[in-house]
Amino acid sequence: MAWTVRYCFRVSKPLTSDATKLTLVIGGREALVSGEGNKPLKESNWLTLNIHGLENEDAAREYGRRVALAVLLAGARHDVGIDAGENRATSWFGKIVADAMEEQGRKLLPNVHGLFIYKREGNEVFFHMSANARVTIDPSMFLNGMASSFDETPGLGEREQTALALIALSKIASEPLAEAALCISAVEFLSTDA
Repeated sequence: MAWTVRYCFRVSKPLTSDATKLTLVIGGREALVSGEGNKPLKESNWLTLNIHGLENEDAAREYGRRVALAVLLAGARHDVGIDAGENRATSWFGKIVADAMEEQGRKLLPNVHGLFIYKREGNEVFFHMSANARVTIDPSMFLNGMASSFDETPGLGEREQTALALIALSKIASEPLAEAALCISAVEFLSTDA
């Protein structure tokens, strides 16, 4: 069975699209971007990228790491705040629900905010719940930026990744002072000795 990269992140501005899903090619692989539930992308601050067919877990982890960096780069370049998460489950259902799903031939997996790598069987189910007000952004610029940023990720180290995460979070900050503080922190982080 092939491995899947699932990357779930929050954006400061939803994509201006009535579509519930869009496809893009990122790093030579087809990726499907979708919002929460089956809502149009313009109504979702949460986006999930799914990329199937990776050969093994190590390849999936490396590819997923680069996808996550490409999202941060695209967000910084296109003034879209990104909350990349910490690769942890945001919600989970108890054993009773998981067992009931299994009886129906479905596999209940955790809804991870960030990067989640799993061996795909085709019967996976993810649950996600939230409520948000919406301000949207045209998807073409952001999604094209994500795809073009992918090629720049190999040279980015841990320091650059941390700085990009700070810049991305600054775009989600609701207060201008918080945005400025996070951007200054990113510059200070890069300017200090390793």
